Amino acid sequence: MLLTMTSFLGYAYDFEYDGLYYNILSESDCTVRVTYQKLGGSSYISGDIVIPQKVLHTSRTYTVTSIGESAFESCSGLTSVTIPNSVTSIVNGAFYDCTGLKNINIDTENAYYTSVDGVLYNKDTSILLVCPEEKASVTIPNSVTTIEVAAFSDCDKLAAITIPNSVTSIGEYAFYSCTNLTSVKIGNSVTSIGVSSFRNCSRLTSVTFPNSVTSIGVSSFRNCSRLTSVTIPNSVTTIGDDAFSLCSSLKSINMQCEVPIECESSFPENVLKKAVLYVPTGTLSAYKKVDPWRNFLNVKEKNSSGVDAVEADGKL
Repeated sequence: MLLTMTSFLGYAYDFEYDGLYYNILSESDCTVRVTYQKLGGSSYISGDIVIPQKVLHTSRTYTVTSIGESAFESCSGLTSVTIPNSVTSIVNGAFYDCTGLKNINIDTENAYYTSVDGVLYNKDTSILLVCPEEKASVTIPNSVTTIEVAAFSDCDKLAAITIPNSVTSIGEYAFYSCTNLTSVKIGNSVTSIGVSSFRNCSRLTSVTFPNSVTSIGVSSFRNCSRLTSVTIPNSVTTIGDDAFSLCSSLKSINMQCEVPIECESSFPENVLKKAVLYVPTGTLSAYKKVDPWRNFLNVKEKNSSGVDAVEADGKL
């Protein structure tokens, strides 16, 4: 029984055609999806590939309508993929750990998806779905409102990103392990920072959230080991557990929230000892009553507007 189960989990395809592997979705409709050769397996396919619109199996013609989960997982030699107009579904994780992937191309007649400079979007480019891991720079169109789950995950050549004002949400694991990312500019319409969205971005040095942000997700900046400063605006009402855990280089945290937000952020002990926590004028006593802020040794009040003083010069 154990051997049978192991075999089933490791190999999940129904048939192979010209080097790609497929599951039959419907015999009556003659539809199939692209699947993996072996779950978590080696790079069984490489180079530039074109997924066919039709495939043959047991003298029957099937239409390729889907690209399944883990379909190309760990195919490190895969450099580009062209997807036909028959595909109506591409599952998250289809291109996970494709470290050599440079471009995802979509047939222009596809009614569900499109690509811009090799990056995968839904048809009206309102959702950014997948950025190939080999991309070093990406310009996000102003039409994008959502950055999907794990969209930029493991894009370790990406050094900087500007999230336009059109974007309202950053999905879970969106920039997970972008280890070369040093600069992030977050547009002023983003309301939520997803779970683990910037986790393991080990070269990121500073983050300033716009006033539109209301929630910072669990572990969203966990292990950003070079992060030195964070500015959190008064609009934020929720900070998830471990949001800044293992951020061992933090020197200043500028809290503009007039009401302290209780959370389990698990700041490293050296940060609690040496970093300066800035809180709005008149809120020091309140912050000293709430975790994790009361654990900081160095807490200072500061004008939350960022203006410390105004001097008159006799002119308007």
